[in-house]
Amino acid sequence: MADVDRETPDGEAFDREAVVAALEGLDQADDAAALAAARQAAALITAAGLHWDQVIAPPSAPETAEPEPIPPAAEDPPSGDDKALIGRLLAIKTLYEGTRHELEGYLEDIDAGEFTAADSRYLKALYKRIAKQRKL
Repeated sequence: MADVDRETPDGEAFDREAVVAALEGLDQADDAAALAAARQAAALITAAGLHWDQVIAPPSAPETAEPEPIPPAAEDPPSGDDKALIGRLLAIKTLYEGTRHELEGYLEDIDAGEFTAADSRYLKALYKRIAKQRKL
């Protein structure tokens, strides 16, 4: 059975196992075969609509450290208030820089009227994943 512990921006299951299998081909002695393995892994990530920083986890903090909580809000933002949700995520000081950049881009998209329903679903899934990792 495939390892599907992440979702794509469209809410589909992500097949991590297929990417790992492709990456295992990187240690082949034949450079062309190793390059083909790298391209296959990249194609799987692209097809899933993900970025590498969403697939490869950053180094985890020492186990003794308490996870930084997501800053509290007076109430959870209404389902349509994506800007408030982005603001809560950006307030996390230890947020990965690539994710921070992506969220700032979403703020620009909202202001330009280019933020889609798929973007909103991805944002909510990202929030849930970060909240779960921080054990909220």
